[in-house]
Order: sequence, then C-alpha cells, then structure tokens
Amino acid sequence: MSQPRQSRALVIVNTDFCSSDSDVVFGTRRGAKREAEKLSNVLSRLNYKVKLMHNKTAKEIEDLYQQECCCEHGEYFVSVISSHGKEGVIFGCDSEPVKLTRIFQILSSEKGLVLTKIPKIFFIQVTQLLDDNLIPLLLSLCRIRLAQAEAVTAGAVLQASQETRKLVRGEGKAGGSSRQLFCPQACRGAEFDQGVVVECDSGEPEPDCFSDYLSIPPQTVVMFACSPGYVAFLNVFGSMFLQALLKVLEGEERHLALNRLMTRINWEVAFCCQARGTYEGCKEMPCFVTNLLQEIFPFSAPIAEEAEGV
Repeated sequence: MSQPRQSRALVIVNTDFCSSDSDVVFGTRRGAKREAEKLSNVLSRLNYKVKLMHNKTAKEIEDLYQQECCCEHGEYFVSVISSHGKEGVIFGCDSEPVKLTRIFQILSSEKGLVLTKIPKIFFIQVTQLLDDNLIPLLLSLCRIRLAQAEAVTAGAVLQASQETRKLVRGEGKAGGSSRQLFCPQACRGAEFDQGVVVECDSGEPEPDCFSDYLSIPPQTVVMFACSPGYVAFLNVFGSMFLQALLKVLEGEERHLALNRLMTRINWEVAFCCQARGTYEGCKEMPCFVTNLLQEIFPFSAPIAEEAEGV
C-alpha cells in the first residue's frame, strides 16, 4: 500500500533589505528569522515537507511559487510570508515589490493544476517601518485614544477597529500576565488599534483595497497579521501574530478546524499581546479571508518529538 504524499510548506522570511545600488532601504527585521525557523521546525514535526527561504528578491519569490506549481503535493499547501510590505504588496530583499495578486495568479495557473485542487493556507506578516514624520502625529492619536480606553470600566466589552471585533480589557497591568513588549512596525497602514470604539474617518480606502481578497485562488485561506490600515508589532523575539500561530501549532488547539484555529489566533493576539512603553495600550487584531467550501484540519497530525540539539 503506497504512502500518501507529504503536504508541503513554503516559509519565506526577509530580514535585510538593500536597493540595486546596495543602499539600505528598510530597517532590519530583528527576530523575524528566528521566528521563521521555529515555525519551520514545528511544521516539519507536523509532517510537512518544509522549504525555508531567507532574504529572497522579488523575482526569486515569484520563482519559488512557480516551482511549487511543479511539485507533487499532499493534502494541503501552507505558506508563511514574513517581510516588509504594504497593503497588497510584499517586498523582496532587493526592496522590489511583489503583489499578492501576482502570487495568487501563479498558484491559479494551468501549471499548478494540483495546487488548484487542494486547500492553500497563507499566513502573512508584512511590516514597514513607520515614517519618522508620522510618529509624533500617531503618538498624539495614541495618547488620546488611550485616555478614552482608560475611561472604560474594567471588564467592559469593547468594540475594536471593526464592528464585529470585541475585546475585554483587563484592569491595569495584570501581574504574571503573558503579555509581551512589542515595538510597532506599520503593517498594511499606520493606525494604532486602541481597543475602543473609533470612527473610520482617517481617510478613504484605496480603490484596490480589497483586490488581494477578491483575487485569492479557489480553495484558499489567507490570514493577515492585522486589518487593513492598522499597524502590527514586532520585537526581538518575533511578531505578535506569528508568535501566536507558533503557540497554537504547538498546543492542543492545532486539532481544531482551520477557521476555529484562526479565530483562536485572533483571541491570542487580542487578549495576550499589548504594546508597552511609548505605545502603551496599543493592540493588534489579525484577520482572515477564506473561500473554502468545507472544514479542514491541516495541523491535526500527531506532533513528532523534537530532535535533540534542535
């Protein structure tokens, strides 16, 4: 009896960025490489055949997905992208852009007929350092909204960023809390999420704001580190989002159906992660989009023991 084909995972992490004339364009993404290595290790232990790629150019990123179209695939395909970027775009280590729509187009091509038939799962952490000129303005906004948040009674249900997202605010700084200190990097925007009711009057969305949602291939789920227009957070240990993913994959929650697993990641980031210091009280809220037609359990395999010395 033949063994089923092994599912594949492609993890791309860019940490250092230079232009064609070797000028440093973006800041170094400290903590991102170590985080990606941990995720790759966990996916391997969940019986995925993992390809971990570090500091790839825009052209090389496209080529990697072209190569995946020609591979033999198992039941699922998982891809983690961690890089600088902006709404609908990721940057290669050469600081050249790759549109998410281009990646989705590659995976929908005739060359990737196998991939079109299996569930494809993306976890996307794209960050861009905040413009220095924006920081004073954003800090003022941050302080105003934090003052609003302090007026809300402890334990009250708050509406955050979107009407459908609610958070429960704990009282003060909980002792022994698992919350971590994170520094902000703009991910898909420059707004800070304070976990309070806000009016969306900061500007009109770009005309193609949802093009990366509408263009996802059939049988696909895409999870982003935060909602459009808001910042994500990163520290030397990694990002709020991918750290939460790592925690879920290592725990019993990995046995959940994918939509419930992603909702659990939302909860983990919303409740257990909060900025400290300059950006005290700022929150983050991931979001995901899917066109799957059935429940799937892509991470429910028994997790293999970690090899000694890893």
